Amino acid sequence: MKIPIRIIISIITALLSATLITISAVHGLWMLFTIFLIILIWTLYLIIKSYVVQLKKLNILLDAVENNDFSFHFPETKIDNYEAQINYIFNRMRKILSQTKSEIVEKEKYYSIILDKVSTGIIVIDKNGFVSQINEAALSLISLPVLTHINQLKKIDNSFTQIVKELTPGVTRKITLNTLYGDKTLTIESASIVINGNELKILAINDIESELEENEIDSWIKLTRVLTHEIMNGISPITSLSERLLNKSDINDPSRQSLEVINHTGSQLISFINSYRQVTKIPTPECQVFSLKDFLSIEITAMKSTTNLPIKFILNVEPIDLMIYADKNLIARIVLNLLKNAIQSLSHQKEPYIKIDAYEDKEEKVIIDFSNNGEKIPEEIAKQIFIPFFTTKANGSGIGLSISRQIMRQHNGTLKLSYSNQNETRFSMIFR
Repeated sequence: MKIPIRIIISIITALLSATLITISAVHGLWMLFTIFLIILIWTLYLIIKSYVVQLKKLNILLDAVENNDFSFHFPETKIDNYEAQINYIFNRMRKILSQTKSEIVEKEKYYSIILDKVSTGIIVIDKNGFVSQINEAALSLISLPVLTHINQLKKIDNSFTQIVKELTPGVTRKITLNTLYGDKTLTIESASIVINGNELKILAINDIESELEENEIDSWIKLTRVLTHEIMNGISPITSLSERLLNKSDINDPSRQSLEVINHTGSQLISFINSYRQVTKIPTPECQVFSLKDFLSIEITAMKSTTNLPIKFILNVEPIDLMIYADKNLIARIVLNLLKNAIQSLSHQKEPYIKIDAYEDKEEKVIIDFSNNGEKIPEEIAKQIFIPFFTTKANGSGIGLSISRQIMRQHNGTLKLSYSNQNETRFSMIFR
């Protein structure tokens, strides 16, 4: 940018006036001294005024940046060339700063969306315990609608806040929380960072219970496949051979009865093993959208016809038009299995009831709770009810709840025993 003529003239005038003031004072020409002094003061005033005007513009620009207001615009027409150039520079600075700010905001939105999509809970707290950032996964894991200070964690567990305060970078702690949907086993790790002189602690929270649950299911599936394969390989030849010998033996042969026992036992064992193969062969869900109220009403009606007990069935669906995207046939297997188990536990209850509550929580998860006032499930049994082949029933196979949980897993959900006490037992189907 060229130096404008008026600035050059002002500087020359100021220097010339200062020189003439000195000469006038030396020769005692006080009239000229006064005139040149006035000219010098006026020239300096004009220079300072121009400087102050530019400072005001710069101050406006800085205030706009501080307040995130970039709507101002300095005129670039109908003014002298010097002012137009200065205003152009300020407008260009405004545009650059505005674009930079927009890019920062967009990046913050981008990272915020990514943060909310990860399954790991992230909490950022300052040295005073105030939460500066938290994602949806963290709120879900700690079962709180909002978290602004770590002292609020006392609502969940008294020791939770102390663990967070004492946690040092590189150390992993495990904590079990008692929530509405049962116990949650979480791991907490921390890292520290200093931003603008403020020391921040970043907490990473993971739900290891779901990971353990998936690993446990996978292990049982692999074990079941191996066992059924080996047993079938051993039993099939025995059954086949005994059947051939039966076909060739005389009806009055004394050994025929023994062969019949061997053949019958082998056939039963094959049938028994085939039923367990269901654990490893859950079909791929063919999902569709359907009404939960209509679906659950039909399943309740079907189950009512199978029992003579005076059971009161209660169905609550909120909202009434709650829909779900799932495989209707596979979900029906779970519902019927849970209802069947509930009915069996109510055989000695005077006023038996089964209550089904279907609703959507604040995280938009669809949850179906199955509650009944049957016999309490002992704690030692409750820990094993989802293990394949575990059963306390004389004629039970022990695969119903295991298959049900696998079906829920294929629907990106889970099946849990929420609680069981003297008053009520509740199972929850949770669709994430």
